[in-house]
Amino acid sequence: MTAPQPADNAWRSSPLLGREALLRSLETRLSTEKRLVMGVDPALRGTTGVGRTRLVAALAQRLTTRETTLLSLSGASPEAWNWSLMQAARQLGFRQTSFRRMADLIGALRVWLNTHHDWLLVADSLFDLDDLCEVVGGMETGLVIAVLNHPSSTFPAGWSAPIPLGALSTDDALEVLRVAVGREWQDTPEVIAATQIINHLERNPLSAELAGRAMRF
Repeated sequence: MTAPQPADNAWRSSPLLGREALLRSLETRLSTEKRLVMGVDPALRGTTGVGRTRLVAALAQRLTTRETTLLSLSGASPEAWNWSLMQAARQLGFRQTSFRRMADLIGALRVWLNTHHDWLLVADSLFDLDDLCEVVGGMETGLVIAVLNHPSSTFPAGWSAPIPLGALSTDDALEVLRVAVGREWQDTPEVIAATQIINHLERNPLSAELAGRAMRF
C-alpha cells in the first residue's frame, strides 16, 4: 500500500527542514524496536504544527513497500477510534456483519496482525496507549507508530518512553521562514526582525511557514 502523503497545507516548501536528523533517528529506532511513540515537548504551550504528521508520513514512506499493509487508527474521540477500527477491518476484507461486538472485531484484527509480518499501523491523535494496547499489545509482528496529542509522562510496560517533538532551533526556524518567503535576507536588521517573528511564534514549524507565505505579499 502506498504510504500517506503530507496534507496540502503542510509545509509545502520544506517538508522536513530542521527535522532531517530526527527523521533518520526515528527510522533507525523504529526499525530496531518495532514500536515508536511520538509525543510533544511539555514546554510547548501548543501542540499544533510541530510536525508530527509530516514526520509520520515520511517514516511511512521510508519503511513501507508496495507489499506493506498500511493501517491507520485515530484516537481523536471514542467514535473516531471505533470508526477507524471498522475501516481497518474493511480494508483487510473482514465482513463487519460477522462482529456483534467491538471486542470481536478487535480480536479478529489481532489474529490478522499476529499472523502477518509486513504491516505498519499508525495510530494518531491518542490521549494514551491503553486502547492501542488492546489491538497490538504483546505482539512481535509488524511496525507501530503511536502519536500522542499531548505531553505524557506515563506509558504501559513494554513501550519505550514517548519521543518529545519540540520547537525548531533558531537557525532552522529562520530557514523555514526564509524558504517560505522565497528569498535571502537582505540585511542584518531584517534577520533581527525575522528572529523576533520566529521567537514570537515559539519556533513552531507550521507557524513559521505560514508567516513566511504571508510575508511574500
